[in-house]
Amino acid sequence: MFDDLLMIHIVSTSIMVGVIWVMQLVHYPSFKYVEESDYIIFQKYHMSNISYIVFPVMFTELITALLIFFSGEKSLFFVLSLICLFLIWVITGVLFTKFHSILQKGKDLKMIEKMIKANWIRTLLWTLRIIMILFAIP
Repeated sequence: MFDDLLMIHIVSTSIMVGVIWVMQLVHYPSFKYVEESDYIIFQKYHMSNISYIVFPVMFTELITALLIFFSGEKSLFFVLSLICLFLIWVITGVLFTKFHSILQKGKDLKMIEKMIKANWIRTLLWTLRIIMILFAIP
């Protein structure tokens, strides 16, 4: 049971690492190239469709992390990975909800640049998470 839980956790975290790197290097920078006249519909499309990928995987990652922790995994690397996960959720909820809310009103190059720069934090945190989780595996 624990091995299955750990595998689901590793897979969900790995998926999010891949997603966040694609978002950082390809998707978010592409926001700058969308025509202003198409931007609101583009942003609406992005918001409604990215959720189908990101929400179930992030939720799975969170639930499996908590189950692993409460089943006794208290190694330093795993606890540090949980702190990273907490920060990712806070940053996503506080900053990125705000960024996307502003961008739903129209194209704003300064906001897009701000979002790209801020996303480096999540990119780094998710990358550190997978490394720490792999170190935490006995």
